[in-house]
Amino acid sequence: MSSGILEVIWGMSADMSDKVTFELNGQTVEAEPGETIWQVANRQGVEIPHLCYAPEPGYRPDGNCRVCMVEIEGERKPACVVESVSRFLR
Repeated sequence: MSSGILEVIWGMSADMSDKVTFELNGQTVEAEPGETIWQVANRQGVEIPHLCYAPEPGYRPDGNCRVCMVEIEGERKPACVVESVSRFLR
């Protein structure tokens, strides 16, 4: 991808409580409900730059810095706040 933006393509999930499958830079990955794209990418060894997010318990990212932008179906979103849940798949 020439823009340097991480590409996320949503898959399908049968139920809100199910794991969500989506494509992250051409690789199929699974996410737990409520897990952010940043968390999934980090777990997969994909580094997404970030400033306003810290992977600490109880920390709530706000996405204001916009450093962790990813592309989701043509739209750019901050990976630290976008949960990879099936609400995006409807």
